[in-house]
Amino acid sequence: MNRVVSFLSLGLLVFLIENCTALRSHNLVMVNGNELIPVNLENEVKRSEYSLLYGWTTWCKPCVNAIKNKLPGLQAAADSAGVDLTLTAICSSESVSDKFKELDNSMKKNNLRSLLCLTEGWSLSDKGSLDQFFSESFSSDYTETNAVPIALLINSNGEIISQDLRLVYSKKFLLASIP
Repeated sequence: MNRVVSFLSLGLLVFLIENCTALRSHNLVMVNGNELIPVNLENEVKRSEYSLLYGWTTWCKPCVNAIKNKLPGLQAAADSAGVDLTLTAICSSESVSDKFKELDNSMKKNNLRSLLCLTEGWSLSDKGSLDQFFSESFSSDYTETNAVPIALLINSNGEIISQDLRLVYSKKFLLASIP
């Protein structure tokens, strides 16, 4: 009996590992009140000459701190330097939580783009979902991190210029990274 249970447990584990990617899909949306508006990432990065994509989750304290204290200053610095940059924060979650709504409203007040990467189905983690989403979106240019936050500087052709958290934590580094 124990061998059968062990075999079934091992079989379930192998199934989950092999099918984890297949069990998840992503929908990128903008939240407007109770309405979810689909967004195409390819069109999103064409809004400006450059885009800073900031991947985050509501449970990540450094992510939330950056949204409140760093991102508004980055957009202002880019605007002051005459850089055509759109800063877009993409939160990974299975639902629209109250915490997301609070931070979404804060970002909109600071003229920042706020999107939600809704995960459907079973997923191991929000950070894994962001890795999968960015990996699918940018193929070979993206390096998986299995961590949050994630910062990507993208040109309007959808090419990754830089994948580095210093893009968020240093205005000088961000501006120096833009060709």
